[in-house]
Amino acid sequence: MSIPDLAKLYNYPDRVNVVDDDIKKSMWADLRAARPSRLSTVQDIANKHEQEQARRLAEIREAEAAIQRQKEEAFLRVARLRKNCSLDEWKGLNKSEREMLLFPSSGEGGTFNQQKGDSIEWAQWSWNPVTGCKHDCPYCYARDIALSERMQQAGLYPNGWEPTFRSEALNAPRKTRVPKEAETDTRFKNVFTCSMADLFGRWVPAEWIEAVMLAVKGSPQWNFLFLTKFPQRFADLDIPDNAWLGTTVDLQARVANAEKAFAKVTSGVRWLSVEPMIEPIRLERPELFNWVVIGGASAGKQTPEWRPPYRWIESLVRQCDDAGVPVYMKSNLGIANRVLQLPFAAPIKGDPQQAPSAFHYLGNRQEN
Repeated sequence: MSIPDLAKLYNYPDRVNVVDDDIKKSMWADLRAARPSRLSTVQDIANKHEQEQARRLAEIREAEAAIQRQKEEAFLRVARLRKNCSLDEWKGLNKSEREMLLFPSSGEGGTFNQQKGDSIEWAQWSWNPVTGCKHDCPYCYARDIALSERMQQAGLYPNGWEPTFRSEALNAPRKTRVPKEAETDTRFKNVFTCSMADLFGRWVPAEWIEAVMLAVKGSPQWNFLFLTKFPQRFADLDIPDNAWLGTTVDLQARVANAEKAFAKVTSGVRWLSVEPMIEPIRLERPELFNWVVIGGASAGKQTPEWRPPYRWIESLVRQCDDAGVPVYMKSNLGIANRVLQLPFAAPIKGDPQQAPSAFHYLGNRQEN
């Protein structure tokens, strides 16, 4: 029997007193009906009810012990799953166990991961309360990382690329301090959330998404950047202002779905990741977005390195400029003096936009 079922039967206030009252009422009813003339008959009736009382109290104690055992087993099971709970394991949990998993204790978990390279340079931190994905994108760098021999030997992704909830990680936003660099470069307060997953995939339980959004809302000092290929789920969410909702538009075929979904989103920052840019992209409603990131692709296990032609990039940048949408060019485009802009003119340290003074050999003179 489940904990809720046992609790329903036995976990009510002052239950021992209730049993005592029931026994007394039953005994007095029997005495009134029997009208005994001998003391021994009274004693027999009292003994019968005393035995019934002992039986029922023993039943309650046994049920309470069973409840306690199940609670302890559930606690141990949930404790084991706090680091990594696969989607299949989640489906096997009951309601109370899921609720325990969704709210880790304050002492659990670590901090954000600080980025070392430039693969996601628009965010200097990554955070993965959910990992794994059921997409089969051939260029997926995250899958290559999760399934790499190094990561498997380290035991960091024990469920491989299967969707996994990492409850302990929910504490990371409040355990990580915003660095001083964020005052002059917003990228240092940007957190790429679920960089190793698609949090909004149709297979992801709503409870996982809600738990992540609750942590986001509770840490307004950070900007949390999301990317998905299922932006239609955004419309059903309560989006905190510090959530940057993005979708990947690698092919023209994805543009219509992205624009349809973002037309229904009114909160947070809305952005497009055109990475990798596999073909020329034409936006019909660029004004729906607050930001566009453009990138190529590094070499992966299934795909080679790819840099889109400059004319494709220039065309998209022109569309964004005409609509007043900031653009961020990734380093994997191989372009010098890239355009590095963030939404709402957020501060950023970018590539130099003019040559150093040492190159201006003419000074203020005009050459004849």
